Amino acid sequence: MHAAGLSALGTLRRVFGRAVGTFAVEGVAGAAPPRRVPTERGASTRPVRLARRRRTTPAARGATRAGPAGPRDPPVVPGEVGEAKRVQLERAQARHRELSRAQQGNVWRIRILVGGRSRPDASRTAGVLCAAADLADQPYTLGSAGPAEGPVDGRAAFVAGTDLLVALTRPPRREVSGIRVTEPHRFDVTPERPGRTAGGSLLLGRVLDAAYVPVGDLEVSTQSLNRHTFVCGATGSGKSWTVRHLLAEATRLGLPWLVIEPAKAEYRRMAGRLRTLPGDNDVVVVRPGDPAVPPAGFNPLVPAALRADARGGRRSFPLQTHLDLMRALFLTAFEAHEPFPQVLAAALTRSYEQLGWDLAVGVPAYEGGRPRYPTLADLQRVATEVVADLGYGPVMAADVRGFITTRLSSLRLGTTGRFLQGGHPLDFERLLRSRVVFEIEDVGDDADKAFLMGALLIQLTEYLRLLRGDNPGNELHHLTVIEEAHRLLRRPEGDRVGVAAKGVEMFAALLAEVRAYGEALVVVEQIPSKLIPDVIKNTAVKVVHRLPAEDDRRSVGATMNLDRDQSRTVVSLDSGQAAVFSDGMDRPLLVAIPDGRAAEATDGVTAPVDLLIDRRSMTCGRDCQARACTLAEMAAARRALAQHPALALATELTVTAHLLNQPNPTLKPGERRLLAGLDPRLLDCAVSHAVDEAVSVRSGQLQPETSSEDLARHCSEVVRESLARDGDNHCPDDDWGFIATPYRWAPVRQKLKSWSRDDQDRHPASADWERRYRCPIPGDNSHQQYTVVSEWAEQDCREQSVRDAATFGTSRPSTIESIVGGVVADGELWDDKARAALARFTKPGWVLHHLVPASRMRRES
Repeated sequence: MHAAGLSALGTLRRVFGRAVGTFAVEGVAGAAPPRRVPTERGASTRPVRLARRRRTTPAARGATRAGPAGPRDPPVVPGEVGEAKRVQLERAQARHRELSRAQQGNVWRIRILVGGRSRPDASRTAGVLCAAADLADQPYTLGSAGPAEGPVDGRAAFVAGTDLLVALTRPPRREVSGIRVTEPHRFDVTPERPGRTAGGSLLLGRVLDAAYVPVGDLEVSTQSLNRHTFVCGATGSGKSWTVRHLLAEATRLGLPWLVIEPAKAEYRRMAGRLRTLPGDNDVVVVRPGDPAVPPAGFNPLVPAALRADARGGRRSFPLQTHLDLMRALFLTAFEAHEPFPQVLAAALTRSYEQLGWDLAVGVPAYEGGRPRYPTLADLQRVATEVVADLGYGPVMAADVRGFITTRLSSLRLGTTGRFLQGGHPLDFERLLRSRVVFEIEDVGDDADKAFLMGALLIQLTEYLRLLRGDNPGNELHHLTVIEEAHRLLRRPEGDRVGVAAKGVEMFAALLAEVRAYGEALVVVEQIPSKLIPDVIKNTAVKVVHRLPAEDDRRSVGATMNLDRDQSRTVVSLDSGQAAVFSDGMDRPLLVAIPDGRAAEATDGVTAPVDLLIDRRSMTCGRDCQARACTLAEMAAARRALAQHPALALATELTVTAHLLNQPNPTLKPGERRLLAGLDPRLLDCAVSHAVDEAVSVRSGQLQPETSSEDLARHCSEVVRESLARDGDNHCPDDDWGFIATPYRWAPVRQKLKSWSRDDQDRHPASADWERRYRCPIPGDNSHQQYTVVSEWAEQDCREQSVRDAATFGTSRPSTIESIVGGVVADGELWDDKARAALARFTKPGWVLHHLVPASRMRRES
């Protein structure tokens, strides 16, 4: 045998490598014939016999012959010989005992050859080897036998037992070049066998023994998974590998799942892996910012609501609770400091109240009201108003406004904006029945990623509560994977301790409670010490891959009874190996996770996102209703509005006309011919976006009973009819529902003014008007009624800001101002630009009257 791992080799290289230069050591051992044992054993007694002859005291010799029952030659003890012979005598006695034990077999004929570049080098190396050999527990010393005649020269061979052979050929205690030393692990190797559960179990991996050999399967019950799972490990240690295996096993059990993936794009490969399993196992990938697919998303300020049931009822999540969750999300994602929390709380409350919501009970503030929910644009506008109202000093106000503008604008623009505002709404009820991957790596800002992750989890939690809150239990229904959880659940440190810390704790508690609704969370983290401790503590299953950092091992090890030796082993685990702990275990196991990446390499085609979305708006045209517009098509529609300002202005003025009870604007024939040359789908999409935007910024001015969705749908039909026909498209005179609240008395006033009969009588429609407006109209005759209603109408429109909100909307600069190319405050310059822009229309008189302030109109007249 070749003993490349001789025990002395490591010492030789470490201590004497430079002195001996290049060398080679070879050990050869073969079974010795049993007949050699008596000969060798007899030879080992020679030092003892010599020692007996050299006993130095006659008293000792006489004492030997005196005992009638004792041996004739009693054993020699070290004290009877000189000190120089003591070591030799002890070795001889030990060798004799060894050969006596070996006479039944296990005797070896051993030789060790040492080579060098020259004879002196070989001799010097042999001497060093003999001196360095670690044979402290053996009855031998190595000595040079002189030059060998050749590699097969057997003259230097000696006979010894197995103990010496093992001592000479054992692996090094420390690593040497080319030889890796691995300590056997001290993990348990027999998993606890839980009783059978109704939901079954998932195969997590194969348990490894001390030699890293698989000795059995490790299964995790669905009940344990329902109490959440924590997976951690350094980069490349196999975290995602493990989670994808868990998802494949969950799919085998028919469980749907959701993955929130802030970085990379690995989980889409599950499409190929699941294709090999029986059944319909489509994987839908939602990737904000992908121009080739319809942009899915949702408004985070809208609470979860189930579809209407057979009786027309619609269950919604409590509005005030949703508002509290959103406030916690803003503070958590943006790590906000005072006074932003106060501004945010006031802005959130005012945003809902301005649109007609009663937050205390979560219903419209007016009976029969149909208000819309605020958007992030509304929140940004209202937050700016709150800063002005709170009376901060100039520096503080500027800082707060800057923070609000920066943070909220980042959520409304770019990749995040297409997801949180203006996309096709996600159907979370369908999502909870599907296998979905959210890829948000294209969101560049970490705070925006955290907000997006948190908004998804809030919606998910709210829908789970609505769907299963009435029947809580331990049955597992759905899995959610949160990759890079520290983005949202980071441990508060330094300046983050305070308001933001409360938000993180609220989120951690929220996620811990979803298990009552059959939701299992799989929290995945590369650096466990970054997480709030509650996240790790509240997980029943823990899978720990390679973790080099000691603080990370302490963070997770304390929750899974990981001792010091096991913690050291975790430092050097191979990819796919993990320490696993589950509820019911006393100590963790070392497990090898099955590698299913070969199946993922197969090109798996993901399912279209259309399976999870509804249409973006009720204003979408026929083509858009048949097939959802992609992000690229929506961007093209917005560019078309910029390239054709006449279309954008006509849409704005059409909505304004309905609010002000004025005739619809009509584009001149040349403008209509120009727009008729556009692609029909592009034109439809452009009209839809323009109408939705125009209605959104004016919806706060609608009467409580009026739905902004109804107004938008009606105006989109009006604009399309106007472009398709001769340009004239007048609405019925009795359609007063879309008139803005400040102008609600305008049609009544007009009817009373045009009433030509005897003014001794009240108007015959008075009773209908009173029922409609829920207000008595005093007066004994129509003239008195006209006087009262005129006062009301003037009082409602007295403030210029109120009139501007209906005419221009609430955004500044408004869309009309952007199209015209100025602002109203520009004075006569604005007046001239407004007239030039309105030259595209026939009969623009009423429009100019509302676009130019009354004071300047009077001055000109």
